[in-house]
Amino acid sequence: MIFISIEKERFRVQEGKKVVQMSKSKEAKRSATESAVLLGSNVLLAVAVIFSNKIVFTKLHFKFPIFLTLIHYVTIFIGIEACRRLGVYRQTPWKQLPLNQDMVLMVLLVAVGVALNNASLRANAVGTYQLLKLLVTPGICICDYLLMGKTISRKRMFILCIVCFGVAVATVSDVELRALGLCLGLVFVPIAALYKVQWKKVLTATGANIMSLIHRIYPMAMPITALCGIFFDPAGITTFDYNIKSVSLLLISGLMALLISVSSYSIVAIFSPLTHQALGLLK
Repeated sequence: MIFISIEKERFRVQEGKKVVQMSKSKEAKRSATESAVLLGSNVLLAVAVIFSNKIVFTKLHFKFPIFLTLIHYVTIFIGIEACRRLGVYRQTPWKQLPLNQDMVLMVLLVAVGVALNNASLRANAVGTYQLLKLLVTPGICICDYLLMGKTISRKRMFILCIVCFGVAVATVSDVELRALGLCLGLVFVPIAALYKVQWKKVLTATGANIMSLIHRIYPMAMPITALCGIFFDPAGITTFDYNIKSVSLLLISGLMALLISVSSYSIVAIFSPLTHQALGLLK
């Protein structure tokens, strides 16, 4: 009887282990699928954002890249606030997101980083814009090392070099050098690298979720972006023809910005700034 009892107990333990292993296997597969969907959708959204912004600049002749960034930020904040009110996510208390040195730097980077990106896109051909963004990759490696003490393996470095070379070859036919575009692109590169690494640093330090951090930072960044638009955007924002077509395209661009922001920040949080940058090269 004792022997039978022992055998039954062993059988239960083995069955329990099998259930746990199957559960872990299913969870791993689900996690891999979710990661693939997140990464793939980010590439598609990034392409959509670039071309929607380019349409706004070229077809609508909307020559105000900083004001376009402000439209994006307002749309993003409204979308995040709607999600908060609907209970889509739980807002991290502001006492866990103090306005310290790292947070102030993040606000400044958000205020000027995307505006510079849009200004570079407007002033350059898509190929030139993409080639300039290649320089962000080594910039992220440097910022990762200086701010977070992270280094990159030789294998990853070799893979990144191959990817960068491939992107350079693919886009070199659309390169058109312009003095203003080149200057904007070179200013954008270090800010973009620091932007991504600092976002990861703040997320890690605060333990906040993505939407809570956006909800905290964007209201402080928007007034700074608006001031930059007043001083650096060309004149004519108040006299632009805001008809149904132009307003619709601007709102679509803002909606795309909302989706790509949540997607991109999620990738930076789950993976790393370098992963997001390498993924961006697929565009």
